[in-house]
Amino acid sequence: MHKSTAQLVSILRQVSLSLNTEPLQQCISLREITEETDKVVARLSGGKRVTPAQIYRLCALLWMARMKAVEVYGRHSDVVMSLERQTDLLEAAGNVLKQRWFYRPWGSSKASVILTGILVIPVFLVLSGLLNAGYPGLLCIIVSGCYFSGIAACSLRAKDPVGLCWSVFSFILLYLLLKK
Repeated sequence: MHKSTAQLVSILRQVSLSLNTEPLQQCISLREITEETDKVVARLSGGKRVTPAQIYRLCALLWMARMKAVEVYGRHSDVVMSLERQTDLLEAAGNVLKQRWFYRPWGSSKASVILTGILVIPVFLVLSGLLNAGYPGLLCIIVSGCYFSGIAACSLRAKDPVGLCWSVFSFILLYLLLKK
């Protein structure tokens, strides 16, 4: 994570420096973008999080400046090409940032419901069979609890709310079995 943050700071500094070059300094709207970029760099350097939306906002501002530059300088000018490169760099940085666990959305699907059912229900069937056969209840419940902890950890890592719900609900059932 530190490596990707350093890489993002490097990309943002590169964008900021290229916006301060001679042909691009003449554009009034780029001063605002440079200030925004410097604020994001300062925030990252201070150890604070930057959201992909903030990076994409910078991309949108650069894209607007690029469109204005196309009207003034023409489509194939150096200024327009430079702005396009900077926009592409920022967009790639935003995409990398979006792939981090913190920003990934929570998702649920039919497959996660089926998979969780396949992973949870058989454990309770085996557990009830072992308890009926006379095996020590506490040992069976501890082993099952460890298994459900693993499912909960995997579900949290995958941001799967269905799996997380099933595993937490399973702990409630294990607690009720322990009280019997």
